[in-house]
Amino acid sequence: MKKVFSNILYLALVLFLFACSGRPQTSAEEEKAIAAAPTKVVHEETMGTEGSKSVMRMKIGDTEVSVTWEENESVEALKDLVASQELSIQMSMYGGFEQVGPLGTSLPRSDVQTTTEAGDIVLYSGNQIVVFYGSNSWAYTKLGHITDKTQAELAELLSAGDTVITLSLEKDVPAEAPVVYFTSDISAEGLVKVYKQLGWQPTGRVAVKISTGEPPASNYLRPELIGDLVRLVDGTIVECNTAYGGSRSSAAMHKQVAEDHGFTTIADFDLLDEEGEAEWPVTGGDRLSYIIVGSHSENYTDWVILSHYKGHQMAGFGGAIKNVGIGASSARGKVLVHTAGTKTSGSIFYSDQDAWLEALAEMVDGFVDHVGTEHIIYINVMNRLSVDCDCNGHPAEPDIHDIGILASTDPVALDQACYDLVAQAEGNAALMNRIERQHGLHTLEHAEEIGLGSRTYELVNIDG
Repeated sequence: MKKVFSNILYLALVLFLFACSGRPQTSAEEEKAIAAAPTKVVHEETMGTEGSKSVMRMKIGDTEVSVTWEENESVEALKDLVASQELSIQMSMYGGFEQVGPLGTSLPRSDVQTTTEAGDIVLYSGNQIVVFYGSNSWAYTKLGHITDKTQAELAELLSAGDTVITLSLEKDVPAEAPVVYFTSDISAEGLVKVYKQLGWQPTGRVAVKISTGEPPASNYLRPELIGDLVRLVDGTIVECNTAYGGSRSSAAMHKQVAEDHGFTTIADFDLLDEEGEAEWPVTGGDRLSYIIVGSHSENYTDWVILSHYKGHQMAGFGGAIKNVGIGASSARGKVLVHTAGTKTSGSIFYSDQDAWLEALAEMVDGFVDHVGTEHIIYINVMNRLSVDCDCNGHPAEPDIHDIGILASTDPVALDQACYDLVAQAEGNAALMNRIERQHGLHTLEHAEEIGLGSRTYELVNIDG
């Protein structure tokens, strides 16, 4: 049992500072105190019996670089190649934008026409490795991407002359908890900053899944907060119609709400189920064997799940999992989830609370399986922390102070981290009561059981 730092003291310190400030923004003194707190904490005091993994390391000359490797046959074969001893590859400059070198053997390949960018690592012709400090368009198999160097730094490493790349495999590395990044800066700049920590590289058309918010006064994320991020990823704002009536149950009304709330001024808006539905399979679900999404979902390669964390009348709380599990379901798909897979029309109310929460987690699992874990990221904004969801046009005023923005590639870790922050917040009684009364944590329990993500996480404070 490996002992790790508890998150409790750190979260308590963060929330203490917010509570004492008397306002959502932190003062210079508070920011200094937060920056002095531990920058990395792990949920739970013990992580149990930890697994291990093998990590492929890469050096350019004498400089080790951080690489996010693809999950494909080519990378697995490359790991096998360097498993017994490190591999040094003599590289040669080519074209003013790349260095290329022979592997000495052929690896499995699945070439696709690709426009590369600085930091991309690809397999060429099955037997050559290429590292880019510029861009080129050709048919390659993607191997990975260097995440800790800017384009200028890569050019400095790779453009001065031929070099040597060294690959090695470090075995039995303890499996790490997923990282959740945190900033107290609830602003357009803070949102972009925390997003960039993920080192995510979208590969195609990007959907930004939000809640458009029920009129007249819900706490939806405002366009002025999210606009810079949406433009940065060249995203389309997407939503589905509701299954309970209200102002967003038909395409015409929903589009009007999106316009009235200012979303059409920052990006294109797409109602995913306006022209029909698509069924995607769920593997190994207890409650669901399929999910129903809007047919336009098939038009997007990459997804930013941008959620307002708050309470919810039925699920206890709404965050990343709720934004996908209900928000990305068509109207019929919403009924399917709400009734634990028993029907696709009629009332969304269901007598077995735990069953429908399990279906909620399973919907997200099916969604992620379909789009691919590498094609989806999650960001939760913890402001206007009402007990009521953004589907409520007249929400209760929050009792909890604004907390911050969190981001992760793991939706379970992200929602758990938000819950833990709420649990330590002053004035949390009403929201905690709602979460407990609705068995809200059961969603995360089941999500972890089915392998959607981990409730153990590493919280990294990027303020400082």
